[in-house]
Amino acid sequence: MPERAAEAPIVPCSIGVTISGNISPEDRIPLSMNPGGTELKLYENPGSVGHAVEIRGTIQGDPVEWTMTQVVTSRFRAIYDTPNGPFTMDIGRTTTQPNDAPNPGRFQWGPDNKFFWQDSPGIYKIRGESIRYADQVQNLTSSVTSPRFGSCSVKWSTSMKIVNNKVVSSSVKLGFTPYNKWDRFPNPFRRR
Repeated sequence: MPERAAEAPIVPCSIGVTISGNISPEDRIPLSMNPGGTELKLYENPGSVGHAVEIRGTIQGDPVEWTMTQVVTSRFRAIYDTPNGPFTMDIGRTTTQPNDAPNPGRFQWGPDNKFFWQDSPGIYKIRGESIRYADQVQNLTSSVTSPRFGSCSVKWSTSMKIVNNKVVSSSVKLGFTPYNKWDRFPNPFRRR
């Protein structure tokens, strides 16, 4: 009896995140933080500072059988300078947003059951206020799920530090970042 090579299992889905470079050529979604641009990077706008990223992958079967979801767990602390004096936001713990799914304007199906969605996690500014100090870590799990085929996920994270309205450090990476990343550096929240 002739030997046969084992058949490769059928992969029901794939998902990944692109954190730098240009968006995929098939991705026709305008970048929310730079509508005419294609580069995935840190953007600073009047209302926010954020990292433009592209989450992309493939699915098997009919797209209507698949759901895109994202869970964000974050820690955020900030001191905003307002006309009435400093306004402090020190949550002091991590918070979870269990359903940070892509909004329809940030998602697109492509050819061959490919999908693209864009996100720009970061720090929002309060209108007319300046940021004296802010630090944030966001850990994200982006997933594509089908009751029939299963699911695929990618874990990634962003971190950012702003001092006197200037971004002094920021990163996006695959995998998670410790929530206490900024605790070992001088900051107004550090316990003495």
